[in-house]
Amino acid sequence: CKPPRADNGRMVFVYHDDLAHSVSLAGDFNDWAQQRTPLSKDKSGLWMAEIPAPGPGSYRYKFVVDGHRWLEDPSNGMKVSDNFGGLNSLLVVE
Repeated sequence: CKPPRADNGRMVFVYHDDLAHSVSLAGDFNDWAQQRTPLSKDKSGLWMAEIPAPGPGSYRYKFVVDGHRWLEDPSNGMKVSDNFGGLNSLLVVE
């Protein structure tokens, strides 16, 4: 998988988990609403979502797997503390 990338004014997020039944994206850019940005699974087993690119700044996010497992993005090396003993992934938009 690749970290989030910009593509024609949109941010593309990709996550891989063969055992997941659902994956969604929660972060600063959608008020951490875990149902607002679901990912779709393609034929190769990759989960993918596109959102309009947020304005310049830093945004924290996680993937929510099966509605209850909040996980940082394994393909994004930029992490910050989530203040709950774990990590948030960090998206920096310039």
